[in-house]
Amino acid sequence: MRMRSHFRRPQCEVSKALVGHARAYRDILNDALAALSIIRRARRLRTLLVKAVSNYSDSTLGLPTMLEEESTLDG
Repeated sequence: MRMRSHFRRPQCEVSKALVGHARAYRDILNDALAALSIIRRARRLRTLLVKAVSNYSDSTLGLPTMLEEESTLDG
C-alpha cells in the first residue's frame, strides 16, 4: 500500500483498487463463509432432531413417522 499524495486514498499496489474496497470485499467473503457455516450447523441440528423425534415416537407411541408416511405415499 502506498500513498501518492495527501489528498488521495491509499491504493493496493498490484490491483490499484482502493484499500477500503479490498477490505469490504474480504469482509463480505468472511461473512458469507460464516453464514454457510451456520446453515450447515442448523441442518445438522435439524437432522439430529428429526432422527431423535422419530426414534422417540417409534419406540414410545408406535406411530409411523412423517418420513415413513411420505415413503409409503411415494412408492
